[in-house]
Amino acid sequence: MKTIVRRLLILSFLAFLMSGWGGGTRDVEARASKSKNPYMIKVNEQQNVVTVYKKTKKKYKPYKAFVCSSGFATPTGTFTLSSKYRWHEMMGSVYGQYCSRITGHILFHSVWYYRASPNTQSYVQYNRLGTKASHGCIRLTVAASKWIYDNCPAGTKVTIYRSPNAGPLGKPKARKMSGYMGWDPTDPNPANPYFVKVKSFKISKKKVTLTLGKGKKKAKAKIRAYQYRPKKAMIKEVRFVSSNSKIATVNQEGEIKAKKAGKCKIFAYTKDGSGKKRVCVVKVKKYKPRPKKKPAETPTPPTETPQPTETPQATDTPTPPTETPTPDMGAGQ
Repeated sequence: MKTIVRRLLILSFLAFLMSGWGGGTRDVEARASKSKNPYMIKVNEQQNVVTVYKKTKKKYKPYKAFVCSSGFATPTGTFTLSSKYRWHEMMGSVYGQYCSRITGHILFHSVWYYRASPNTQSYVQYNRLGTKASHGCIRLTVAASKWIYDNCPAGTKVTIYRSPNAGPLGKPKARKMSGYMGWDPTDPNPANPYFVKVKSFKISKKKVTLTLGKGKKKAKAKIRAYQYRPKKAMIKEVRFVSSNSKIATVNQEGEIKAKKAGKCKIFAYTKDGSGKKRVCVVKVKKYKPRPKKKPAETPTPPTETPQPTETPQATDTPTPPTETPTPDMGAGQ
């Protein structure tokens, strides 16, 4: 009897896994778009590290690393992200935040909650991050699972592998909670008692001058935010906005493009609700080629017209007088 019950339980468990770990409400029906996948993800399930690679012009380069918890049922291989869920019911009637489906019942998601509420997280399970603790999914902090949820669209390549080497960026240290608060300390929710806001930050450029019509490089610039204080601030990100997009535009990577001559401002606003901002003044001018200078004419010294040389006249050679011979009047007549 016990054997039959055990088999039934195993079959029920497998059926549950195949169903995707609960119904849940699908918030985002993922759509594959290979042209819009700026990232690639690698999961080292042996070391419990997630490494994100960012696409550059020629190849992917290591960009971020997250500590995670895999499980003994975590598959290895190469997959692509598909469906996403803001909250999703997991096995055992618990819930995860910011879920991204890797394959079948395997998802990226936060450490689980007793209810679909951000203040009901299991702190015991949170403190197991960095070790094998899941039933096969890849558990992450809320900040990490939210980053993947927000930045890695459907079609993003995910490779799960085993290696004793943590990865190119190493294994981040997992923060431990000392007692029950019910909150993930990385959750950017302003109601989070762990939440620390930005008090100050800097931007790389305060003034930018762009020139239209003098090559592409002269009509572009890039700014970045850095040196966030305090160091424990939880959301170290800014949102860039142009005061006049007809003069210059800016994307969320801080890339500024000139549009027409004039002046405008680029604002960098913190995303954590602290209200901190920085300003970069942009001046756009038209390229005016300088007139080419004609080479100065070197004055030519006047050339003297040579005077004709006089041909010396032939001098008369005096002809010696010829003597008329006198007839010889000798004897002999």
